[in-house]
Amino acid sequence: NVHKYGAHIFHTNDKEVWRRIMDTLKLKRKKASSECGFVWTIQGFRIAVVDDRFDWRLRIKREVALLVGDKILIDEYESGEKFLKEDQIYDLILLDVEMKGKDGFETAAIYAGKHDKCLIAFVTNHTEFWKKGYRVNAFRYIEKDNIREEIAEMLAACQRIFSKKKKMYVSGPKGTDIEIRVDNIIYIEANKPFTTLHMKQGVVDSNDHMIDIFKEVKDNGFMQCHRSYIVNFDEIKEIDDNIIYLKNGERIQISERKKREFMKGYISYKFSVANQ
Repeated sequence: NVHKYGAHIFHTNDKEVWRRIMDTLKLKRKKASSECGFVWTIQGFRIAVVDDRFDWRLRIKREVALLVGDKILIDEYESGEKFLKEDQIYDLILLDVEMKGKDGFETAAIYAGKHDKCLIAFVTNHTEFWKKGYRVNAFRYIEKDNIREEIAEMLAACQRIFSKKKKMYVSGPKGTDIEIRVDNIIYIEANKPFTTLHMKQGVVDSNDHMIDIFKEVKDNGFMQCHRSYIVNFDEIKEIDDNIIYLKNGERIQISERKKREFMKGYISYKFSVANQ
């Protein structure tokens, strides 16, 4: 058996030794995940690591794997040219800034021109390069001297962003399942005999109870502001006294009973996504 994990390559045919190695790796992963403070839940997430140094590619992959285990597909490339030639679709790219041939900025600019939904994180120790990252809308800069903590924070931010893209099903008026994307919901309204989901493209009526739908979306930036309303924080334009002004021009009332808790949740959420 051969197992690659970070900068280590283990060769063994002894099952007991193999078991101990795997147990050690699982403990490290559990500890790192605990320190990060989140549990990765997104399926099918894809990451590319592009660096011309073999040791750094393995280091970056190790730090990611410690936090999320085998729940993420991680590909590696030794140059920007090889990465661009493959032209694969990724959710996140970790790019070394200084590489032979095309550097990180050139590589990112070409890739982002074709795949603008991908998040781009540059890995560097040279903060003087940071301004150039704005040209490709850099998501993060990862300092090599503080790589573990910064990758942990970056993955937590990625999860917040991509969790809103998840799909869910609600029961329609005729009992048929309706597929919707969470980030398309503006607000949810108790509208007897249905629960009405106000979407970016019209409305969807559901037989499901509002509280059951809330359980599906509450970890994705939604909060109840009134017994009849649940609001997507990302769709709020401003809040004035007891009125929420939404980006689509509608207004929703905040009940006095829920106002304090709602405002606390809203401020906390805005702070958590401020650097996204």
